[in-house]
Amino acid sequence: KGNAGTDLSMATSHPRSTVFVYADKGVHPHGLFQTVGYLCEALPDMSVREISAADVLAGALTESVALLVMPGGADSPYVKKLGVPGAEAIRQFVRQGGAYIGICAGAYFAASFCEFEKGTPLEVCSARDLALFSGRAIGSAFGFAYDSTMYARAAGVAVVPEVALSAGIVGSRLHAYVNGGCFFDGAHESEVLARFAAEVGGGRADGQPMVVAGFLGAGRWVLTGAHLEHEPSRLNHTTYHDELLPQLLATNAERRLLMDYILARALGRKCMRPSKL
Repeated sequence: KGNAGTDLSMATSHPRSTVFVYADKGVHPHGLFQTVGYLCEALPDMSVREISAADVLAGALTESVALLVMPGGADSPYVKKLGVPGAEAIRQFVRQGGAYIGICAGAYFAASFCEFEKGTPLEVCSARDLALFSGRAIGSAFGFAYDSTMYARAAGVAVVPEVALSAGIVGSRLHAYVNGGCFFDGAHESEVLARFAAEVGGGRADGQPMVVAGFLGAGRWVLTGAHLEHEPSRLNHTTYHDELLPQLLATNAERRLLMDYILARALGRKCMRPSKL
């Protein structure tokens, strides 16, 4: 009580009233489910719709669209289906005032270089044409196996103090779901919203940027290596997920506040409202 959270309300006169969620080859079904569910709850005054690569290439990212969200999955199919024309269409959309949020695979896709599981049979290391973030997206943070949750983690999140204050988060530590997610190399301090917290035993992602944000022309972008949109209670039940639930639930209110802040930042909103905490 008494903390500030982020106001996601939008004036009815706002010309951009549609949110698109990419839903084509490579997108994980559960990631899509969590992303659409979160956006529908957070933005009840906006139209949340799924979009395909063909839609992007056909010019669907018009001035009526406020935000494009690229959810988790595998970014290589995104690259193959969208190609250079699709990446340029997204860049032009952001440059002209649209917003982009990239989650996990959507974050790898939006960096200048994707470095995934280097030196393993799963290696994907190549430049990316979207390049909203000028550095490298490196992962996975904790290991990865396709069609498995064995490497999923309730990762510690160290929120930048100024962000925690703006988001209404008491303290600056929470936990968020990560499975195959990245950290960001080459980020300027001004771009970093949160970092992977140092964990017992250490790890290559410790202290590295987890959430970064920036501008392109008149638009904004935010990339996250963690699934901050994931509601723990909606995770499918596996042995690994069930082990993570207590940690995720313990700071779930703070996780929601951070995700609301990210959404508001991407959309350029600054109003505050009383928190339910």
